[in-house]
Amino acid sequence: MTIKKTWLLSVIIAVCAGTAHAGDGTGTIDKDKIREVVRAHIVEIRECYNATLASDPEAQGRVVIDFTIGPQGTVTQAAVGSSDMGEVAAPTCMRDAIQGWVFPAPSGGSVKVSYPFLLEPG
Repeated sequence: MTIKKTWLLSVIIAVCAGTAHAGDGTGTIDKDKIREVVRAHIVEIRECYNATLASDPEAQGRVVIDFTIGPQGTVTQAAVGSSDMGEVAAPTCMRDAIQGWVFPAPSGGSVKVSYPFLLEPG
């Protein structure tokens, strides 16, 4: 009999004061809009984490993805800002998934976001 581990994915928003601001201050977007898009795509993050759990059932950690939402709402840049998960594929997979997401168009230009994910097997 095989027991399959389930996952627990905690998502924390790292955007303060109601809006996310670009480094140069040109754009804003409501943090709730960012959260809505992340939740709509959380299955993609789950797939990345589950693939890692398949090879390392104890894998866990915090991954921060830094990304830029362009003026039309598309993600124009994404990078793994930090990860304490070691040499696993989940952070890169998460970055690649986020690069394809579309957000509501920000007001006033691009917006830079740092979004942390806490990944734990449960």
